[in-house]
Amino acid sequence: MEDAVQFGHDGHEGVRAVFARAGHAIGLAIASVANLVGPERIIISGEGVASYDLFEEQTRQTFVRQAFGAAADCELIVRPLPFEEWARGGAAVAAQTLVAPDRTRRATT
Repeated sequence: MEDAVQFGHDGHEGVRAVFARAGHAIGLAIASVANLVGPERIIISGEGVASYDLFEEQTRQTFVRQAFGAAADCELIVRPLPFEEWARGGAAVAAQTLVAPDRTRRATT
């Protein structure tokens, strides 16, 4: 992967095309989740963020084309955090969901 990132940064057209295609797939995935859930923001983080500049444009363009309704207003934020930080955040959200679920959901089920 390090070599691919380096080739991409060096301007290798074939490698940049692969990253653009990946950005398109990521944009579709993010838009799908946003369309279903309607979050105010989505934070993009993790190990791959170091090469995000290679697929950012395609990711954002695809997201904008595919998101609709409230999802279209969703903010995409890039946060280059180490694994421990974003994993801790995901674990906190999961714990909150299990320990203190939304009361309105309980009332309707």
